[in-house]
Amino acid sequence: MQANQAQQTPSNKFSLTLLFYIALPLLCWRVPPIRPFGALMAAWIVVTLAHLSGFVLASLACGQKVEEFSLFLGTSILSVPWRGCTLSIRSIPMGGFVTIEGMGYDDCEPHASSPVHGFRALPTSKRLLTFLAGPIACFLMAIACGGVVLA
Repeated sequence: MQANQAQQTPSNKFSLTLLFYIALPLLCWRVPPIRPFGALMAAWIVVTLAHLSGFVLASLACGQKVEEFSLFLGTSILSVPWRGCTLSIRSIPMGGFVTIEGMGYDDCEPHASSPVHGFRALPTSKRLLTFLAGPIACFLMAIACGGVVLA
């Protein structure tokens, strides 16, 4: 017995996710009872992008290589290499992450034969700046939005 079910190819998964991430908030603007959900979803994406961009800008200012910039969590739906970095969109619409060279799980355990490199080789002040850059970017965005509202 063979079933005629459509297989989930990467392009099908990407299309469904794109429909969810973009078309649903736009649809919410047209349907008044669910309009707050669309606004919340759009705001969530903007805040997440600002937060992650803060980490990327701080790591680039410190001279570190960004290995991956991922919007959302879960399995990768779309991955695009760009200037030595992998830009990806993932399946669960919450959060995201930035992977900086020397910050991976394999790099947590010290190796006697390998020198300290990447993120762990930075001075403490630059590592602290990198960690605080995401919240600082969100704080600056909140100040800018508050200025627009007060104007």
